[in-house]
Amino acid sequence: MAINDWADIADGFRGSDLLLGNGFSLRFTDRFRYSSLFEEFLAGIAGAHHAAFRALGSTNFEFLLEALDEAIRVNAAFSLTTDVLNAARTELRDGLIATIQRVHPRRDELNLDKLRAASETLDSFGDVFTLNYDAILYHVIMVSLDRHQATPAIRPYNDRFYHEIDGDWLQFMTEQTIKKYKHVFYVHGAVFIFKHAHLDVKIRRTDDKDLIGRIGEFIRDGQTPLFVSEGKPEDKVLAISRSDCLRLANERLCAPRTRLVAYGVSLSAQDKHVADAIRESNPGEVAVSVHTAGKTADQLEEAVERYRLALHPLHVTCFAAETLF
Repeated sequence: MAINDWADIADGFRGSDLLLGNGFSLRFTDRFRYSSLFEEFLAGIAGAHHAAFRALGSTNFEFLLEALDEAIRVNAAFSLTTDVLNAARTELRDGLIATIQRVHPRRDELNLDKLRAASETLDSFGDVFTLNYDAILYHVIMVSLDRHQATPAIRPYNDRFYHEIDGDWLQFMTEQTIKKYKHVFYVHGAVFIFKHAHLDVKIRRTDDKDLIGRIGEFIRDGQTPLFVSEGKPEDKVLAISRSDCLRLANERLCAPRTRLVAYGVSLSAQDKHVADAIRESNPGEVAVSVHTAGKTADQLEEAVERYRLALHPLHVTCFAAETLF
């Protein structure tokens, strides 16, 4: 199977939906070249509770914090000491803040020309699904909105977070019928999405406050970002079932479509649920990016074969990732 340049196949996929993986974020910064946010967290803490955090059996920060909260409540009810548990909860909360702030670049650290170029590339696509829980796409769709305001013919993106709760939050709404919008779906949530009064909410954009800094402030105040990090399949299913935002994103990813482009998605064993969703949507054509830089011919052939097998029996066309974004 040949690896095409995007320009050679672009006409056949114009207007198709787009699925983004970590390879998209890596086009903007290599800080996301880590295997697990949980492992990054463990590497950044002193180490006193490493074994205990692993023994809890989840790498989902929301579930870990809930487990500690429940243990604290039970111990308090039986008049048992909660000092160690309180210290572990503080370490987990502060460690999550530090990890996000260490790993994730601020907007002013990102290349604005790259953000704009990515926004312009999205003009040729339909809805966007992202497996990433970083804020790169957040900034890109904000650029698209700014471009739309300057040139109304450019279609902006809407992620259904549009009901204004207050100066901090926008609430997720299951319906959005304004036809000018294309849509973004956060399949695994994002670091800027939270649960607030049992609602899925997104941090509102402000011109004078740094997004990553605000995320840290909300975590410190007791909020937990709504994202599905690495972990057991049953944890992912439970996290998705508890969120309107995640549930709708996964339903829409599985919905029938005629074409799909997958960019920066590994489709390795841990992404089996993603490959299953793509097959369920049954597109007649799927284009998958392959990172070609520095790869030997054998490595490229192996990558192409992995995508073909992961998506069998769908018709798969591979293209060089570097030729799109």
